[in-house]
Amino acid sequence: EVAFDLAARAAAAERWSSREVVLFGTPAAEPFQASGFYREAPGAVGDTFVWSQQDCAVALRFEGVRARAAVLDLAPFRGARCQSVEAFLNGTSLARFNLNDDRHRYLIEMGEAAQRAGDNRLRFRFAVTASPVSLDPKSEQNKATAQGLIAALKKK
Repeated sequence: EVAFDLAARAAAAERWSSREVVLFGTPAAEPFQASGFYREAPGAVGDTFVWSQQDCAVALRFEGVRARAAVLDLAPFRGARCQSVEAFLNGTSLARFNLNDDRHRYLIEMGEAAQRAGDNRLRFRFAVTASPVSLDPKSEQNKATAQGLIAALKKK
């Protein structure tokens, strides 16, 4: 018998990490959203997220160049089937991969050769976009959406 369902309360839980974590869909994440994100607030139910355009970039600041990786929690928009993405750091291609049909975490190694001390741009280029209107003609959102970035981008 469940006395208190922690999983159901995960969206409201305090989150912490020894690494930098960007929780997309929260006000604290907005300075990291360099380009290609829709700023509308999603509903308050479940984990926070933000919708992205086909091409979006995250602003990162590194004190120096060293081995790093990002863990990206992604869910493709249900209207954009067979989704794939290519990740770039400062214009250098890092990875290309297909997305699962459901939410999944992806590890992206950020090689030292692609980094620089100071400002860095981690850019994503998605293969497919779709509009919520294509799934529901009553939808008020007619922007082309690639996917929702959910919960976390961690730098190590």
